[in-house]
Amino acid sequence: EKIRETERELGLPVSREAKNKACAQGKKSGDKNVRQPSPKSGTSSGADRRAGRATPETLRGEFLKRRLEQEINSLYERIAGALKEENARLKAENDALKLRLEKRY
Repeated sequence: EKIRETERELGLPVSREAKNKACAQGKKSGDKNVRQPSPKSGTSSGADRRAGRATPETLRGEFLKRRLEQEINSLYERIAGALKEENARLKAENDALKLRLEKRY
């Protein structure tokens, strides 16, 4: 769902579902003049790859890769913060138990 929202924000094709629907509707209508999207539409040509030009797929892939890395880093930071809090709580509890034990003896 997040990927679809991001694609909409960037103006990229929302999903293959829309393309597949259009393709299926063209086939069902029986109209031979309906142009079917080629399976390679949007892919880079050999010349583009050799020239190092970025294609929409590579740009989207890089964006999604960076976004995923940011999400992972955010989760690690949240986990680290929670562990530090729990560690501090356990240390305080341990110190309190040590004091109670020392008072007994």
